Amino acid sequence: MEKFLISDVEETIAKIFYDYTKGGKLIDYDFAYKCIMLIREYQSLEDYIEKLEFSSITSHASYSFQNKKIIINDDFIKKLIKKHNSIILVNSCILNYVLHETVHAWQHKDALFNDGIEAKLMKASFNFNLTHLSDFDSNKLPENDYLYKAYVHHKKMYNKHYSKFPSERSARFHSIVEKNEILK
Repeated sequence: MEKFLISDVEETIAKIFYDYTKGGKLIDYDFAYKCIMLIREYQSLEDYIEKLEFSSITSHASYSFQNKKIIINDDFIKKLIKKHNSIILVNSCILNYVLHETVHAWQHKDALFNDGIEAKLMKASFNFNLTHLSDFDSNKLPENDYLYKAYVHHKKMYNKHYSKFPSERSARFHSIVEKNEILK
């Protein structure tokens, strides 16, 4: 996989980040949307990212390939503010979530159109990372139903091991590298 962003995109995001942070403004939907749209255009991810949502239905942030949506947990942002009381630190964390989730969209595109080792690793990782099950309404099934039991087991296994999946490790690496480039 090539470098995720180029200096022009990094510089544009850095300027927006600087303006927000210097002005004492917390990164919000508009900031995240601008950054995601810049990255979406640069990486040709129009078919992979269509929506951004701030809500409390995910842990920190998530990307849904099926819904072509990035979700950022606004309740978690509030907890970060209370815990750190530092605009630059909280903004840096939010920027990292934005980058991390756009990398997941990029990984899906790469896995579909490339046959290199990293694309193969992503495909294998995506096969286990069945996050589309989060769209599955397990409440409609009786607890003794085999599909319900499989869903609960998968969710436990996923939550226990997700940080070891190649897709997560790669997204973490690329988002940290890009964040460091943006903030330097």
